Amino acid sequence: MVFYGGHQSKLGYYFRHIYRTIKYIDECPYLDFQQKKSYAKMYRAQLTTYEQALFFFNSMSSLGKPWREKIEKYELIKNIPPRFLGEIDVKDFYSEMEYEF
Repeated sequence: MVFYGGHQSKLGYYFRHIYRTIKYIDECPYLDFQQKKSYAKMYRAQLTTYEQALFFFNSMSSLGKPWREKIEKYELIKNIPPRFLGEIDVKDFYSEMEYEF
């Protein structure tokens, strides 16, 4: 099975861009945690629910495994509403996150 379903050239770039931005925020030495969280929140605000869902599925793959800690730390998918992904409950995978629903 092809993970990106033939869309590697578009989605790979997209996920790398998000990763680099959040990594930059996370490693920024002159910001405290609340400032970092605020910047990540501004970035998350730019993501649609569908983009957050794609991001969630990417994090469940071996390619997205390094993301899991930062997704929870900065609550990058906290806007995915219940039953948005059908039978999959995001809370089963990211139980520590404070969701907005």
